[in-house]
Amino acid sequence: LNLQMKYRRLGKTEIFVSEIGFGAWGIGGISKGATSYGPTDDSSSIRALNYALDRGINFFDTSNVYGEGHSESLIGKTFLKVRDRVLIATKVGLINYEEPADFSIKNLSTSLQGSLKRLKTDYIDLLQLHNPSPYIIQHNHDIMTWVDRLKKKGVIRAFGVSIRSPKEGIGAIEQLKAESIQVNLNLLDHRA
Repeated sequence: LNLQMKYRRLGKTEIFVSEIGFGAWGIGGISKGATSYGPTDDSSSIRALNYALDRGINFFDTSNVYGEGHSESLIGKTFLKVRDRVLIATKVGLINYEEPADFSIKNLSTSLQGSLKRLKTDYIDLLQLHNPSPYIIQHNHDIMTWVDRLKKKGVIRAFGVSIRSPKEGIGAIEQLKAESIQVNLNLLDHRA
């Protein structure tokens, strides 16, 4: 049995991610609303993160709303001393699952600063908008100026969009110049 991890380029970026990533929504624990995974055990979550890294998984996907930031905090704590070995993707735009999303530059910036602090890092490998509406994708051109500024400062390496439906991906690529598209794909949701 060969357990060697394979890696591939993330879109057209210079980032090479493991073919299997670690989705960190579940380790966040309790969130307000109906989208919570429920209580989790931090020591088990940290063991799972280390287990994944030890087996070659280098791509960890999280969000500021997973456990109201707890998922990011666990990733930051776990990988503080090995930051150069992990690729972190996080998302901005959702405040929580109870309130409407806010894709204003002010909220995106505040959210990003909170994520950087919780993740204990000064850069994000892949910053994604968290489920923007097709209207936001088509009409909020300020986002691209903001993203370009963050890239020039080295705060983010790549930019993407996490969307609900693959149909929204074309607009995200054409209008927002997204380098990565993330779609839901799991046992309950087969839209991708």
